[in-house]
Amino acid sequence: MKILLVEDDLELGRALQSVLQGEGFGVVWVRMAADARRLLAEAEPDAMLLDLGLPDGDGIDLLRHARTSGVELPILLITSRDSLEDRLNGFGLGADDYLIKPFDIPELLARLRAVLRRVQGGSSSGVWHCGELQLDEKRMAINCAGRAVTVSRTEFTILLALLQNPTGWSRAASWKTAPSAAARARRSTCTFPTCARRSANAASVPCAASAT
Repeated sequence: MKILLVEDDLELGRALQSVLQGEGFGVVWVRMAADARRLLAEAEPDAMLLDLGLPDGDGIDLLRHARTSGVELPILLITSRDSLEDRLNGFGLGADDYLIKPFDIPELLARLRAVLRRVQGGSSSGVWHCGELQLDEKRMAINCAGRAVTVSRTEFTILLALLQNPTGWSRAASWKTAPSAAARARRSTCTFPTCARRSANAASVPCAASAT
């Protein structure tokens, strides 16, 4: 497995490169967004660890470029930006996970292996279940308590991230999103915030969210 590490901090970059190599990963480490953009095509990595504060640009722009260019490899953001808005923006643009600095190396490795496992699970139908919530990745369809729910692409991405990594979100933050769903709340008891709340509550049981 080859990891593209995009981190401008020398000390952290060297440490991550050493740890990843010690775990058996091949590592291509760059410190500039321009180099990362080039290597996404040339090096054919299996996953990318992406810092957001880079000397020649914002890692968010690199994430956006990767996804709009059709790059499907797992992207795990590693950043000191810890606001809810930053996290939602990252997930909305296609990040597979979001880890806030400073972090523990074992947690980083666990999250990296988790996103790699999800990609390798090619036989999965992509249907996720958690409590009353069912999410179909391929059809971009959501059912909550037996009722179909219409959500935006960003809302869908947030719910998928919550199901894939329920421990990576706080219950308090998971449903404080998507103001556009407020209008739908007047017409249905199963809106995006309701589904997020139910999946988060189920996750605290803990949730046995899984793809079938």
